[in-house]
Amino acid sequence: EAAPGLKRFVLVSSIAAAGPGVRGAPRRETDPCEPVTPYGVSKLEGEEALRAEAGSIPWTIVRPPVVYGPRERDVLTLFKLCRRGVVPIVGWRDKHYSVVYGPDLARAIVELALEPRASGRVFYVAERNVYSYMEFVGAIGRAMGRVPPRPRVPPLVPRIIALCGSLTQPFRRRPPLVSLSK
Repeated sequence: EAAPGLKRFVLVSSIAAAGPGVRGAPRRETDPCEPVTPYGVSKLEGEEALRAEAGSIPWTIVRPPVVYGPRERDVLTLFKLCRRGVVPIVGWRDKHYSVVYGPDLARAIVELALEPRASGRVFYVAERNVYSYMEFVGAIGRAMGRVPPRPRVPPLVPRIIALCGSLTQPFRRRPPLVSLSK
């Protein structure tokens, strides 16, 4: 056996492996997986590889959504935009997101690793509420004491910015905040 003392292998995947949920409702473990980005496809492929190759090693898959909190960078960018005074909202319809606080996610991963009934299962770990992007940015603004204007921006504008991010990605140390795959 490859890992004789291993009691559980926990794969931290992503909600992107499942793809977007139904508007305003959180994803359920029984929903079919329909990833829409290369990142999501790769996460689902990683999960499938674990299932196929684990053999007798007990495993659990955790699919976190947007993570916020200490040392997180993408949501930090929203805080910075709020501080600057404006956060554009892309498109004319609201997109909804599940979120989780980083330390809460860490606790849940440990609990699932120790729970015998979690073996061989997939779990979403998120807050109960699902937020529209407008609501999420508003909550960040309120936490900072400054709710910024949130003007709607035509989808073409961020696509051009995303194209620029994708084109410059090979020359950067970190992935761009906005790219065509995001």
